Amino acid sequence: MAGCGDVDDDGENEIVCGSGLKVWVLDWNKQTKSFDSTVIKECDPDAWQYPFACVCKDSDMDGKNEINVGYSTPEISVFKWDGNKYVEVFNKYWEGEESLIEALDVGDVDDDGVNEICAGTNLVHILGWDGTTYVEEDVLPTWGGLAVMNIGDCDNDGHNEIHCGSVWIDQGEDYMAWVYKYGWETNNEPSEEGKGRLKVTIQNKLDASLGGGSVAAWNLKTKTWYDIQPITNEWGSYYRYNLPAGEYLLRAHVEGYKTQETNIVIEKGKETIYTFSLQPTPRGRVANNILFNLIEKILSHYYTKK
Repeated sequence: MAGCGDVDDDGENEIVCGSGLKVWVLDWNKQTKSFDSTVIKECDPDAWQYPFACVCKDSDMDGKNEINVGYSTPEISVFKWDGNKYVEVFNKYWEGEESLIEALDVGDVDDDGVNEICAGTNLVHILGWDGTTYVEEDVLPTWGGLAVMNIGDCDNDGHNEIHCGSVWIDQGEDYMAWVYKYGWETNNEPSEEGKGRLKVTIQNKLDASLGGGSVAAWNLKTKTWYDIQPITNEWGSYYRYNLPAGEYLLRAHVEGYKTQETNIVIEKGKETIYTFSLQPTPRGRVANNILFNLIEKILSHYYTKK
């Protein structure tokens, strides 16, 4: 994600981007009508330190834009123009967390008139300038690899919110988007119903497992859909370990087969197991027949030659 802004205090905008394991600044040359390029950082290929997010905003509130960079590692850097060159004035690596990618933005998120850096790994880290360096002011609970981050006033009340979303998740988790607002009070009480586990298997009429499908559970009380994720290396099986207890409509779909639904109950602390046996659609039945006929011809040809 390239950034654009005046990062060398000359009154004109530059482009900042990451490419080829390098962070570049591109400065438009009016005489040659082309961009003069400057490499401000050579990244570490052994650490898979690929630069992605490049945000050109004032993160230390000195009235001048800094270059804020996020990487494929859980890491950020801040660069500043010292009058002659770009200097890396800050670097932070969050050991053991997810890649940052493009989950980086700068803005006033706590309504104090001072900008903060918001960096998303599998958590949202909020850093503020203390006059000497950037210090972590808060950490917001999220999950999955975020990779996207935006600061802006989404409810038009004159105050910024933090928007972020997960783009990859672990088994049993949901893809999620969050909006965080400073000082917000909610009336939502945590559920006391507890959580249970669900394992689903999808088969055809020959009891062969069917992969490449989708399974979702609709909570009849809260009117909420939950994705049931496929199990790695277990074809045709789907699992979720954190479903709120209650009654659900369970739905399974595989391309070429008729979608099926059933009602299930998730009990606190227990595992519910259900197997779908899907019937092919007319189009799917034709495709299956073509495949079976092709296999039959191949086998017939093979045995005839022998």
